[in-house]
Amino acid sequence: GVGIGIFTRLREHTGKCRVRHGDLWGLRGDKHAALLKLGPKSRHLKTIKPKSPFYFFIRRDERLLGEYRKGWPVNEIFNKYVTGIVTARDNVVFAQTRVELLETIAEFRNPALSDEEIRHKYFGKRASTKYPPGDTRGWKLHKAREQLQRDKNWKDHIVQCLYRPFDVRHLYYTNWMVDWPRPEVMPHMLAGENLGLCVGRAGHVVGDTEWNILFCSKQVTDLNLFYRGGNITCPLYLYTEKENNNNNVGGGGGSNQGMMVFEPLAKYGARRANLNRDFVRELEAKLKMRFVETGKGDLKKTLGPEDVFHYIYAIFHSPTYRQRYAEFLKSDFPRVPLTSQKPLFKKLASLGEELVALHLMESPKLDGFITAYNVPGDNLVEKVKYVDNKKRVYINTEQYFDGVPRDVWEFCVGGYQVCEKWLKDRKGRKLAFDDIRHYQRIVVALNETIRLMQDIDKAVPKRPID
Repeated sequence: GVGIGIFTRLREHTGKCRVRHGDLWGLRGDKHAALLKLGPKSRHLKTIKPKSPFYFFIRRDERLLGEYRKGWPVNEIFNKYVTGIVTARDNVVFAQTRVELLETIAEFRNPALSDEEIRHKYFGKRASTKYPPGDTRGWKLHKAREQLQRDKNWKDHIVQCLYRPFDVRHLYYTNWMVDWPRPEVMPHMLAGENLGLCVGRAGHVVGDTEWNILFCSKQVTDLNLFYRGGNITCPLYLYTEKENNNNNVGGGGGSNQGMMVFEPLAKYGARRANLNRDFVRELEAKLKMRFVETGKGDLKKTLGPEDVFHYIYAIFHSPTYRQRYAEFLKSDFPRVPLTSQKPLFKKLASLGEELVALHLMESPKLDGFITAYNVPGDNLVEKVKYVDNKKRVYINTEQYFDGVPRDVWEFCVGGYQVCEKWLKDRKGRKLAFDDIRHYQRIVVALNETIRLMQDIDKAVPKRPID
């Protein structure tokens, strides 16, 4: 699309400006003809009144804006949050198995191989002419290899990372191999048991008709967890750093200065909720319950941070919430409406907990497969195709997953069609037994998610929530 702005400033004008907006649809010639006839009173132009803070120069249905703004923006609920990591070299520091990643890093640190050999194998010509292939402003291949060769504990720096929805990969996590490791927040996801709310700011970016830039994680997360990036991770807990620890967890940001290595259990001690105290006090006052710092409450007299997390997760999975506030979810962080009804809070927290367990692949329901994979073959992913009338997802001309419902096949998380994306990311690979089982568990997780989303809507008697 093309946007054309015509701005006129009159010397004698005082006060606010008048803004008019119009759309033209059709062929180029028709648009040109309409523009030649365009004047201040053209029927194509309608007066709009842009408002703070975004001042949109478009017509929007803002009848529910006041209602929507009564909720808490998710970025104000959590004290600390950060965008997902950016490696700038995924093909080197990510792998689907630990063994594959160790092999890659071992090759990188092998002094018998020249820098040029490594460049040719891993980077080819995929770089600007400003730097040698693979190098960036803050990362130099030769220096990174030297650092790897000096590191006696190089095998210890592999962690798990949520790379895409339902796709946890192994990551070589040091600041001399990862450009933006997000050291201000991500260590808290490694320090011990934690939950991360993964959410996007602008729903229109992923291009879907319904807002779905939402997921959860127990691991470090990648920026491109969502289509076109934009994943922001809000950890539920922050861990207290122990004193007198010499391990340097600094650096990052494309810098090769210093060393950043994570030793989670050695470095961190107690944890506390990463929640805004004003938000907590308002929730306590509404529900007349006391907040406990970790875990869950009894939801009679107490509530905990995990209850809050689950409640938020359920709210954001409500189809009615997504449709009712679709206009506002396009452009900003989602907001959480608070309830004063204990039974409603308890019910939504319970449904949200079920969803979280499904998305973390921890629910016992996941092993109740609704699909079959019975055709023998080499399990090589060649071309992924869904055959609607048979409810089959083919991975090659012969082999397929049978019994995949259409709504599950089409279900999107963060702009990705999960059942298709997961398989396409394995094109050219042979699915192992665990891969086949994992895919069947994903199908169950999505099928249950669709059911629970409807249950969430049924649990809310009226809108807006109060």
